[in-house]
Amino acid sequence: MSNYLIPLEVEVENTLRVRQGEWDAVLSTSRPRPDSEDTEYIKRRATDILTRLRTITRIYIAVLFWLLALNVSAIFFSNLNYTYATEYFIYYSGLVLLNVVVGIIAKLARWRFRLAPRVVYCINVTYIFITLVLSAFISLVDLTNSGHATAFFVSLFICSSFLLTSSGEILLAILLPTGILLFGLAFSVDSRELLVKFYQEVAAYIPIAFAISRVHYKAHYENYQKGVRLEQEIATNKMLNRRLKRANRRLEELALIDELTGLANRRGLSVYIDNLLREKGGNFLFAVIMLDIDHFKDYNDYYGHSSGDEVLVEVARVLREVANQTEGFVCRWGGEEFLYVTTGKNREGILDICKFIDDKIVQEKIAHPLSPISEYISLSQGASSALVKSRSEILGVIQQADRALYKVKRSGRNNYIYIPYLGESTG
Repeated sequence: MSNYLIPLEVEVENTLRVRQGEWDAVLSTSRPRPDSEDTEYIKRRATDILTRLRTITRIYIAVLFWLLALNVSAIFFSNLNYTYATEYFIYYSGLVLLNVVVGIIAKLARWRFRLAPRVVYCINVTYIFITLVLSAFISLVDLTNSGHATAFFVSLFICSSFLLTSSGEILLAILLPTGILLFGLAFSVDSRELLVKFYQEVAAYIPIAFAISRVHYKAHYENYQKGVRLEQEIATNKMLNRRLKRANRRLEELALIDELTGLANRRGLSVYIDNLLREKGGNFLFAVIMLDIDHFKDYNDYYGHSSGDEVLVEVARVLREVANQTEGFVCRWGGEEFLYVTTGKNREGILDICKFIDDKIVQEKIAHPLSPISEYISLSQGASSALVKSRSEILGVIQQADRALYKVKRSGRNNYIYIPYLGESTG
């Protein structure tokens, strides 16, 4: 079966080579920096930004309502200056309104209508910018009232660590709010030492927030790249599995085929019988013809095995054509013997097929000068048939056809004889 296995092995080897080449290409390709985003990543980042905006706005709204409640209670129970309370209320209300609007936009954009990625990026930067501006004003009020600027730094770190921004986007979003805070500090802090302290905090926190944003952004991009490579790996594995399954099917088919003639072999016949029994289910008429090339050994000895193989291939072709025309099945039984099987044929029907095969072989006119019975290649045929319902009965019909073939050979060859199969007692 080597001639058939060679192309199959080549196919499997090529599949593995393609598979390895694709994986090597993925590994060897230098990953583009997040700043030079590919189209798919632009879409993916936009989708993730919308999801994160929906989450962060919900958190902000809950926290801001809590701070507003504290602010109102401070007016009545902590003697908070009314002017400060009004400023807090304005800024917190502004943040609440901002988060409500952005949250609604993010939800609608995620489920109802699609926004272009660049529009989503713009909303993201605008949200960070306005949040930090309002937080800067709240911190300036806090500096005057409580001596700290926590609100701005909390918002800065939340936005830089949770929302996805490129280097340019995060700088654009934080520089102006930071400038507002620095400018306001000069008017909100009376002590020079305290002012320097706040400037130092701003100078320290801004680079940290920027670094957090970059690390977070690059990690997101690398996870995206890993996901892409994983998808490529899965797709390639599926392709490889499909090819290997196809190759396995071919191997299974080849195991049922005679290498030289391309007909089914005995194992192929066994599978055919199993399928036949499964399909018929009960009693059915089964007919067999056992065929043998007359004086084939003399032909082989005279012309050589190569020419003998050509005769076997030619006879197999004729038998295959007969099987196709008569709804039968043909296999190579071994050596120069072949087996033809069919269903629904009685004695007359199977003898008609014997004559049909004989006529087809005669038409080929394959010269056989050493044959004592004909100048051309001829066949001896033994036929049998019976109602069967089991594998043992089918094998009995085949054995009876073999006996009929033996009788033809004993009586001079180049003929066909029918012997019915009468059951287990036949013999």
